[in-house]
Amino acid sequence: MSELQYPVGMATFSELIEDGYVYVDKTAYIKPLLRQGKFKFLSRPRRFGKSLLLSTLEAYFEGRRELFKGLAADSMDLDWTPSPVLHFDFNAENYADVDGLHKIINRFLGKYEKQYAVSDIDDSLAGRFSNLIQHVSELTGRKVVILIDEYDKPLLDIEDNGELYEKNQRMLKSFFGNLKSMDRYIRFAFITGVARFSRVSIFSDLNNLNDISLVDDFADICGWTERELIENFRDGIEVLAKKRKEDFDTTLGQLRDYYDGYLFTEEGSRLYNPYSILKALANRRIDPYWFDSGTPTFLARRIRNRGMYPPDLNGQTCTRDELTAVGLHDRNPIPLMFQTGYLTIWKYCEDSNLYELRFPNTEVEMGFYQQLLPMIEALG
Repeated sequence: MSELQYPVGMATFSELIEDGYVYVDKTAYIKPLLRQGKFKFLSRPRRFGKSLLLSTLEAYFEGRRELFKGLAADSMDLDWTPSPVLHFDFNAENYADVDGLHKIINRFLGKYEKQYAVSDIDDSLAGRFSNLIQHVSELTGRKVVILIDEYDKPLLDIEDNGELYEKNQRMLKSFFGNLKSMDRYIRFAFITGVARFSRVSIFSDLNNLNDISLVDDFADICGWTERELIENFRDGIEVLAKKRKEDFDTTLGQLRDYYDGYLFTEEGSRLYNPYSILKALANRRIDPYWFDSGTPTFLARRIRNRGMYPPDLNGQTCTRDELTAVGLHDRNPIPLMFQTGYLTIWKYCEDSNLYELRFPNTEVEMGFYQQLLPMIEALG
């Protein structure tokens, strides 16, 4: 039985491929992503594979076809012509500093301005971004690809700080708003995050943004189906089963109960959380791992202010519009609980256009009771 290399916490496509880590092939989604407009947005919970997806797209747009040998994209009719890529990753930063977001955007822009020898520097971040896009396109003779990962972390991290939240919101609105006017210089743009803050108009200037979060064709673009799990990790599941003194199917059932159950469209597949599965197989132990990466206190406050408690959450209903819109002053915590992964679609009623939501699995329900519930109770 071969020893698998589990990419726990890794999100760089080239590193996974070149160093022999297990990679669950999602490259078949590249071609459909290139259709129906060049500006795309995807919302998925944290630790669900968004960063690896953007890294995979970056390698494709850079024309690094050698990395895709044996993967779905290699046999597809795709344009492998390299494009310059501007990749902004807001994931691993702390935004508590009043000037934190400005400093981080400034650092990203400075990196690319130096790389492409931009000499005419605008005073504003938005102006510099526009100037950078145009300059890079004209310098290289190719349209630019823009990848923005976890755009909403500068908001989610400080949502309890109303003044800073409003400041960061205005900054992001200005920054993203310029993308539309740069259309002729852009080949493709993809923005990912946990929440879609449409009600606070961050994307109002980018009205050609195609939100694929609840589109059936992209339901399984992040996360793993059970088929993908078995095809890629059968050896690891067998090792875990041997340690637990169980047969394969019993251990698979335990993994399903703990980590499966996420559903993002009514026609999609039930999905496993990649981070938790990798941790369980690497550690050879089934435990709740997802909450290790942080529990948002603002979510506890929303639930408490609404007077909701765990028994109230299973069976809550929302419309499609409610599931895709979250704002600072929204009192209803249910849409944000869906977008952050605490609740998932259980079933859809076409007659009423309502989605029924429930905890996706044992890991999330246990984590809620053990970590989020004490926060709610501490609020009084």
